[in-house]
Amino acid sequence: MSLLAQLVNFALSLVFWMILGRMLFTAMTGGRESFILGVFRKGTDPVYGVVRRLTGGRLGNVAVALLALVLVTVLRIALLPLLRE
Repeated sequence: MSLLAQLVNFALSLVFWMILGRMLFTAMTGGRESFILGVFRKGTDPVYGVVRRLTGGRLGNVAVALLALVLVTVLRIALLPLLRE
């Protein structure tokens, strides 16, 4: 169980840093499409989709990104008891 919890924690950590990378890269390039931004989009769009569905699609991109970071952080905190076993 601990190995599975560690793998999930690693995946959530990767998604967290990909969301931050997407935010920074979008700010630096002005949102122009590129290969790297496409990689970030493919890695983060599923989480963004969940946040948009939970909020009814009423929020802008920055708010969705921030809420996605909060969601991933909450999931990682919820995973902590499994990592201690």
